[in-house]
Amino acid sequence: MTESSPANAFWVHASRAAKRATLHHRDCIYCNSGTGMKRRPAFAGGEAVWSSFRTIIDAQTFLLGLPQLDKVNCKVCLPAG
Repeated sequence: MTESSPANAFWVHASRAAKRATLHHRDCIYCNSGTGMKRRPAFAGGEAVWSSFRTIIDAQTFLLGLPQLDKVNCKVCLPAG
């Protein structure tokens, strides 16, 4: 996977209830271009919010700035290594 991809290639899912934020690629089964597994968008101000980014660097920068204590890359679409 390249660092730069088409618009909305990377998504960050931030959940206040779970106190977790996760970075995904748009093709991930858990992301589905920001609609999640249920394929319904999360709305700004809600318990869970999806934010899109053109590059993985932009997404990671945003992820690191979030207040959630648990911040990770998705183990399915962006595994370590």
